[in-house]
Amino acid sequence: MIVYIYCFVAVLTKGQVLTDYYRLMNKHGGYVWIQMCATVICNPKNAEDQNIIAINYVLRSVPLMQPVWR
Repeated sequence: MIVYIYCFVAVLTKGQVLTDYYRLMNKHGGYVWIQMCATVICNPKNAEDQNIIAINYVLRSVPLMQPVWR
């Protein structure tokens, strides 16, 4: 959650941000490594309108290792 707060502030002040890699846990086990890239898009007709475009890149997925039942 702290990554998103930092990115939101950074993208508003700098206009673009690329996060470090971070890990999200899956609901049923395992996890994915993610990196987010966000940028501000301004409307050329109205300077007050701004949009934030954020893209999450999944870099690696690590599945849950199922135990072997004997």
